[in-house]
Amino acid sequence: MKKIKIIKSRPLKEEEEVVDQAPQDTAPETPEITYESNPLEFMLQKYPTLTKTLVELLTDDFRNYITGVYIMAPKPTVFKIVLHNNRSFYLTFMGDDKYEAKVSGKKYWLASIGELERATISIAELLMLGTPPSAQGPDTEMTATPEEETPEAEELPAGEEEAPEELAEGVIKEDLNQTKKELAKLGYKDEDIVPITKSKIKLLVPAKERMNVINTLVSKLKYTWDKDIKGSSIGGVIAKDGETVIIPKPKEKQGGGSAGLGNESFLANKIKETVEEVGGPITVVVKGDNGKSIRFNGVTDAEEAGRDTSGNKKSDIRLLDGSKVVGNLSLKQENASMWESADKRYKDLMIKLVGKLSKKPYKNLGLTKTDKKGIYRLYNPSTKQEYSGIIITDLDNKDMSSIVFGSDKPQTVVVKETFDESDFTLKGKVLTISVDNLATSLEDIVGTKYEPVLVVRHDSTRTATAGLRPIVYTRESVYKGDKVSGNRIELSYNKI
Repeated sequence: MKKIKIIKSRPLKEEEEVVDQAPQDTAPETPEITYESNPLEFMLQKYPTLTKTLVELLTDDFRNYITGVYIMAPKPTVFKIVLHNNRSFYLTFMGDDKYEAKVSGKKYWLASIGELERATISIAELLMLGTPPSAQGPDTEMTATPEEETPEAEELPAGEEEAPEELAEGVIKEDLNQTKKELAKLGYKDEDIVPITKSKIKLLVPAKERMNVINTLVSKLKYTWDKDIKGSSIGGVIAKDGETVIIPKPKEKQGGGSAGLGNESFLANKIKETVEEVGGPITVVVKGDNGKSIRFNGVTDAEEAGRDTSGNKKSDIRLLDGSKVVGNLSLKQENASMWESADKRYKDLMIKLVGKLSKKPYKNLGLTKTDKKGIYRLYNPSTKQEYSGIIITDLDNKDMSSIVFGSDKPQTVVVKETFDESDFTLKGKVLTISVDNLATSLEDIVGTKYEPVLVVRHDSTRTATAGLRPIVYTRESVYKGDKVSGNRIELSYNKI
């Protein structure tokens, strides 16, 4: 056997390696994939942005869950994605690598982080119908915005390892599951028991029965009624664990519920209906449970704006006085955990980070090769343990302001709420909207659980950045108290 030295071309600097190679004139040719020989792989290779979108919706293992991809219309190009159980959904190409998903008759604009999460959940619900796939599944449980977490954390520079407290979240999740079981015993269906946060449940019931439901929970389950719980005009109940809150909400009046409307549509339609009811311009007051409020005068209409993300626009709802925009609202549902997918914003930073990691400047952070060309994993060179991601600390306030409020004029305000009828009060020509949280300036965000935190995590579709992807999360989804959750590692922006 003849030995030949081969220098492999890769994005990152590597050692030269010696391989054995049988003497031959030419390497065997790889058969070309055609539509006739392998229609699924042909479509995936022909349309790389489609493949990237399927990975975002169904992870790298999406092939285990789909059986076919078909073009239903040429312009705009509409793809039908057939799942293993013969259910299907649609992806429409909207230009600039952006897609709109249509799942069970409902549309989701995938450039919006919130709608991407909701589309992922809707597809998961489709997958639960019929025969299960013959797939091992992911290495660990994953949320609608997948994380790769294991139980340890480190910080730069290298020092003593400190395991984060995982018990607290585990206890809360167990308590939440226990409460759901108790509610199920009273006859409530899964679709009526809607977790909002790790310790709050929205219980969908007939509007006229809400007070009776509270009385039943108190008498039969020994829960505690607290009329001052925010988010409902009649308060809510606290489960026996002392932490889980259950808020009865009108089943027939839910945003995105039985009416099939999204959070944005529900709010826009409510404002339109109020203008029509009053017979002219109204004043819209948004009032947050955090003590912040803002007033918009002379509102004659509201329009959905979530699809217009050009130039870093963040507005989901535009409030109009005639044709003039008098207010911009960015809507975040109560359980939202992400601010934005930041590939474009931090493209230069990612290239710089990958280049620096290839030079091995950190004792406890580096890159290790995978079996996929040009794709690497974050790991600790000393212990050989993989990290699930890097938390980039010390973000510039200007960056954070741009992430939160965007470029809309007038400046967007951020509203955190999953709307239903109980959030609206009309007195004369003043419509007051009660929300969980309202942010009108960066001071309302920094230092709170909603503060933007940049995380670099693995994503094998990001070939230009060695399989790493930047996403901006909320602080509460990345930290448990002051400690890093999972086995991420912190790195200052100023050290890149």
